[in-house]
Amino acid sequence: LRGSSTSVAQVLADTIGQHVDQVSVDMSADARPTNQPYYKAYLKKLEDASEGGFDDLFDKANQLRPEIPPLIMREKGSFDSDIDEMSRKLIPTGKLNGEHIALRTKGDGNCLFRAASILAFGDESKHLEMRVRTLLELACNKLRYLNDPNNKQRIHAEERYILRKSSRKRRDECSEELDTLNLEVYFKQVVRETCKESNSAVVWHLLALPTVFWRSVKIVFPEVTEDIRELQECFKDAIDPCGGRSMLDPLVIMWTSIKPLEEMKLNHFVPLVPAGEVHSLGKERNTTAKQNGSKQPSEQDERRNRDSNTQTEPRNRDPPPQSAMDQRQNKKKLSLSKKDNGKFYYCNSDPCLSPGTKEGKLTVAGARFSKVLVT
Repeated sequence: LRGSSTSVAQVLADTIGQHVDQVSVDMSADARPTNQPYYKAYLKKLEDASEGGFDDLFDKANQLRPEIPPLIMREKGSFDSDIDEMSRKLIPTGKLNGEHIALRTKGDGNCLFRAASILAFGDESKHLEMRVRTLLELACNKLRYLNDPNNKQRIHAEERYILRKSSRKRRDECSEELDTLNLEVYFKQVVRETCKESNSAVVWHLLALPTVFWRSVKIVFPEVTEDIRELQECFKDAIDPCGGRSMLDPLVIMWTSIKPLEEMKLNHFVPLVPAGEVHSLGKERNTTAKQNGSKQPSEQDERRNRDSNTQTEPRNRDPPPQSAMDQRQNKKKLSLSKKDNGKFYYCNSDPCLSPGTKEGKLTVAGARFSKVLVT
């Protein structure tokens, strides 16, 4: 740099400045919301904006959307969730690939977003995040949803079902009433109401979820009443994300009821997951423990107890004297080959293992292919 008009100090200052700028960018990216208090704050901002009308909500949604990180779905693994036995009995046959289990969601107005949280993260604790993501998708893409003719058909089918249930009107009477429905006004009303936690979800939210997941979603219904046939027909195919189709298997949500069969009314959503991915044993143990008023032992404790029960004498007690003949026979029975003597193996196929780990259950040599099943 000798003879140059640019000093060494200036070059260093420019280099350091570029590095500081890069660090600032990285820190701002890391500061994006990763837990639920952030999403609660975002929902409050959107609710405040919605009080000024849909246009104000539209502006605020487009302002906040770049701050929301992309949704990272959980890797395929087991669901440690409670089974919804009533919904499980209502799962239609022949509609899904393989056996599915209905997982329980709390019926507090957030059930669809709780179901989405289970499918995305493995539990329902992040339902606020899924509400915010769905709200932003709808608020920022009004024309996309209003211009899809299939969506209009689905909305009208839902409204006809609601009118028939609430007023007991015939289908033709409901159709006449819906002809006057302004779809855009209804859409704006639904999106604004989504800003309030615990406001129930409707078809518009079902239509937005595949794009939120960026994965197709299959909606299924109980096959118990005739008045939901029209809705079933409208949702016979999986809903694809806007602008593309996922190559992964569709996620499945069941539109069901919290009422008994004789009072059947569609008012609840639960996720359906492949039966092989559900492990509800932990929940059942906790429930039993609460009922008995005592702490329930873990699976490791039970295995340890079983092992200790088979041991009739303490390990630190000297064995009774044996004859020379008995000692030779016992030594022959307990001898192991040099290859296997003292070695242990783990089972990669053990379903108790967490995905991606290399640790496993220790099994004595000679039983290395045994498989511990959790039922």
